[in-house]
Amino acid sequence: MAEKFPDRDTPILTLCRTGKRSVWAANILANPMEWIPKRGGTIPEGVVLEGYTNVRNIWEGFEGKYKWDDTLTFALDLNNDGELTPMNGVVMEQNADRDGWWNYQQLPYSTELELDNLYGANNGEFIPLYFQE
Repeated sequence: MAEKFPDRDTPILTLCRTGKRSVWAANILANPMEWIPKRGGTIPEGVVLEGYTNVRNIWEGFEGKYKWDDTLTFALDLNNDGELTPMNGVVMEQNADRDGWWNYQQLPYSTELELDNLYGANNGEFIPLYFQE
């Protein structure tokens, strides 16, 4: 990261499927000296890692998860249709009772990559993308 984005004020947004891993990633990016050991990693002795100052997590993730009442007794009917929309085991099926920005917010998305946006703004160098399934 530091080689590609040396400016520590670079805006960074983290996102994962449910919002859990992206919180960890944002914490590590903002404060690596504290959060790498908390997540079970090690930092070589004498090495000081600087964090980024403008890191934000996209709360609730892409797909999100069911919201629960304050007592964690039952899942909430977020779309107020009188029933909890079941998960049918279908990957990438919108579910308005889950809280992710794609489900509850029902925002549009695309899996198409815009090649012009895959290159660094400063030097035009290709930025490799890594996907986790």
